[in-house]
Amino acid sequence: MGDTVKQAPAGFDRQSKTEICITIDTEFSIGGAFANPSRYRPISNETVSCVVDGQEEGLGFLLRRFRDFGVHATFFVETLQTAYFGESRMGAIVERIAKEGHDIQPHLHPCWLHFRDRGWRTLEQPNDSCAGRDQCELEALLHYSFDVFARWGIPRPVALRTGGFHCDRTVYRAMRQCGLPLASNVALGIYRPSDPALHCVSGRHLIEGVMEIPVIGYSTTLPLMKARIRNTAITATSWAEMETLLWEAREQGISPFVVLTHPFEFVKCDDFRYSVMRRNTINQRRLQRLLEFISRNSDSFVAATFASQGERWLAGGPSPNRLLFSPRGLSLMRAAQNFINDRI
Repeated sequence: MGDTVKQAPAGFDRQSKTEICITIDTEFSIGGAFANPSRYRPISNETVSCVVDGQEEGLGFLLRRFRDFGVHATFFVETLQTAYFGESRMGAIVERIAKEGHDIQPHLHPCWLHFRDRGWRTLEQPNDSCAGRDQCELEALLHYSFDVFARWGIPRPVALRTGGFHCDRTVYRAMRQCGLPLASNVALGIYRPSDPALHCVSGRHLIEGVMEIPVIGYSTTLPLMKARIRNTAITATSWAEMETLLWEAREQGISPFVVLTHPFEFVKCDDFRYSVMRRNTINQRRLQRLLEFISRNSDSFVAATFASQGERWLAGGPSPNRLLFSPRGLSLMRAAQNFINDRI
């Protein structure tokens, strides 16, 4: 897994701040349309706004909390859903995010292109992976996204996140050809590429001329189970684990520290159609505590985005791939907390 030594790297400046990059994958849902096309259609705003008792507990919750703490985040917004919904629905969401000063970058789920065929109901379920595709096809998807961004009236993107974190070297070649210098396409706890060069858990890595900055991965062990990689995600990582990992990253000189979330993680749904929702108080509390942590430890940590710090990350060049560790006791408490949260 690369360098896992727990000392800060040579030349690490402890006066510099560890950057925390909160990333939000913002996307609509197929909503069962592929599995049962005669009954279901894709759903849109429900998965992003997540309204409970007249108040948005998804995107609205995020924007309120970020505003309260003066934090800016990177929203990876899915663009290919315009093949079904057109540009106005997500465009209105993007406008709200942009007005708050947040960073907006593209997120690609190729399965949405299935809807360009009027006979989609009779076709086989589509391939949603960006991995394994032809470079020319990937370049076309990126240019499609650039055009959507232009019509939404937001700056040309500088970074990409592939859907489901499915990526390979061809993705990076296409990005380089299209002028996208930054990526956050790797989250080993979610998808493990076949190429060992993409087995990144932290740090900055040049892949085919593009700088990959993965979602932070960490090792966790439960009784009677082998150690596994998890990713720092609001819905997956307890606050006790997150805080421990942040200080460990600080000690090892790991920066930026990329965290993953989605708007729909802040509600609980009684069905996959998002027809009945209630607040996910555990996940909302985890985000709140992360923002409080950044504020309380502003001498050591600072929020960052791909747009605001990307040029500096590129200028700084690659940095080591260092694996963080969650203590077994915290892993046990997290497993219990998540089990209860998922069922109550």
